Amino acid sequence: MSALTDRMVALARLTLREPRTAARALFAENLPLAARSGGIALTAVLSAILLQPSYALMPPEDPMSAFLSRSPFQTALIQWLALVLSVVLIYRVGRAFGGRGNLPDTMLVVLWPQRLMLGVQVVQL
Repeated sequence: MSALTDRMVALARLTLREPRTAARALFAENLPLAARSGGIALTAVLSAILLQPSYALMPPEDPMSAFLSRSPFQTALIQWLALVLSVVLIYRVGRAFGGRGNLPDTMLVVLWPQRLMLGVQVVQL
């Protein structure tokens, strides 16, 4: 494995054992804002791509899944909107309750678990 892969696997393990420590390690990476926002977009696209075969194998019965199954572009857009809304709401609610976090770090806190869930999606598929 590459050094980057090793670091990501170690961070994934740390996330499961000690989430606060993992969050601090993520913040210490000092990823630029463009990488964080691009990561959110990429995660939405990859998640949409991984959802489409499952929709083909098992056509959805509920209206929301049926709506998402129409187009991978539509699915990616909805995924992206949900991620962005999550970031903004987590940031605002955290601030309302006395939190001191910032919006770029909130992006990481939302993005990282979603990236881990992509692995779960691959296994499910």
